[in-house]
Amino acid sequence: DEVQLNIFKFLDLDDVIRCAHVSKRTRRICHDESIWKKVNISGKVVPSEFIEQILENGCQYINLRGTKIFGGLNLPRNDYDVKYLNLSGCKADKGVLEKLVSSCQSLQKIALAKLDPIPIGHGMAGWNVAFNVLKSLNPQHLQTLDFNAVEGLDLELMKSLLSCKTLTEISLFGNGYLSNDCVQYLVENLSSGIKEICLSGIQNLTDERVKILVSRCKKIEKLQLLGCGSITEDSLTSIVEHS
Repeated sequence: DEVQLNIFKFLDLDDVIRCAHVSKRTRRICHDESIWKKVNISGKVVPSEFIEQILENGCQYINLRGTKIFGGLNLPRNDYDVKYLNLSGCKADKGVLEKLVSSCQSLQKIALAKLDPIPIGHGMAGWNVAFNVLKSLNPQHLQTLDFNAVEGLDLELMKSLLSCKTLTEISLFGNGYLSNDCVQYLVENLSSGIKEICLSGIQNLTDERVKILVSRCKKIEKLQLLGCGSITEDSLTSIVEHS
């Protein structure tokens, strides 16, 4: 069994699934957690049952970038040991991605870029997928948070996300119209251990707020401020002084 398992680890995911149909023995071997630890199904169309299967098989790193999931999600647990989840550009029925995220309580890294709203009906507002996924997220173990272009991000949700003190990377690229309260809370409460920050395009970011941020967060290694139209070279001075 150990020899077959080592061979199966070299196979693509599609071939592993085919091998699992050969016999009861190969099916048992193909379901070993070591094969399913990392799953990349980006850009594919998959049934929700497949997502249920890889979670039950102990998957920890899941790339669903650009994936289309069809069907409802039935997850009997909320303690799957998923560490990394990329949902950027992922499409699914209403509530599916929220259910997936809420069932992964130990997430350390999540990406939500380009999650488009689901249209509810003619003339009606869409379902803001990224916003609702973030509300379903347990932030307590997060290290990397990529929530670019999330519409409707409010102060309550910002407080919940920044309650995590293990955060080392955060990207808010494209969240250009964050409220003044959200931006102020961000610079005053972002984890002091943060290393990489992308605030590109945030219009309410001022020189004074940049100064607050860099004076608090001494471990910053990468800071992106592209398109922040309200800052001047005074921000650069603050960055140099506190670097």
